[in-house]
Amino acid sequence: MTWRGAWTACRNEAKAAGKDYIDECQDHFKSFLQCALDHRDYYEPFLEMLGGLTDEEEGREEAEAEEAKREKVQVEAGAEAGPGPGAPAEPAKPVR
Repeated sequence: MTWRGAWTACRNEAKAAGKDYIDECQDHFKSFLQCALDHRDYYEPFLEMLGGLTDEEEGREEAEAEEAKREKVQVEAGAEAGPGPGAPAEPAKPVR
């Protein structure tokens, strides 16, 4: 059964029992939201309609990209500077 079928069945059962289907069926909706986030390219308009979900995710992705960029700069800077303190300037040559 799809998330929608499970949510619809849950909603119908909750309404029939006189319960609040929002509370009763929230796990099914959470499953859908996770799916929507995993398949953002398809669900982007829906996520934007909900507001905030895409901004939060984009912020996390931007932070991860910025961290990767900083790490790359540090690696490149380390390669240009040569060996760090305490490292031998040249490999030891065997004594004959």
